[in-house]
Amino acid sequence: MTVGSSTQENILLPAQPASERATTPAIVKNIDNMCDATHNEGETKGIPIASGSIHVKVNGLLQDHIQQQIGDVGLYENASEYIRSLIRRDLQTKDEAWEVLQKELAPTLRADDSELYAITAEDVVRRNQSR
Repeated sequence: MTVGSSTQENILLPAQPASERATTPAIVKNIDNMCDATHNEGETKGIPIASGSIHVKVNGLLQDHIQQQIGDVGLYENASEYIRSLIRRDLQTKDEAWEVLQKELAPTLRADDSELYAITAEDVVRRNQSR
C-alpha cells in the first residue's frame, strides 16, 4: 500500500447478528433488513433490496486510517465491518439528535395556544447572545 495510490475495495454489507439487533435503533435495523433481503432473495416481505456491494475508492490518509482500524492492529476484522460500524453509528447519532429535538419541542407542542406568544428574530438573537 502506497500513500497516494488509488485502490478499490469491495465493501459488503451483510446483516447484523441477531444478538446486536435487540439494542439497535429502528433505522439501523432497517439497513440490516435491507442487507438480509439482499442475501435472502425471495424473503423480502416488502423491504427494498439493497445492492450486494458498494465499491469505494480510498487512498492516502483515508486508506491509512482504515488500515489502522482493521486486522491485527485494529478493532475490526476487515474494512467492511468497519464501514458498517460507521454507518450504524452515524444513523444512531441522527436518531439521538432527533430524540433530543423532540424532547426540546415537546412542551411547546403540548402548550395551549393561549400560552404561546410572537417573537422576532432579533429577540432570539438577543436572547442567545445573553447566554
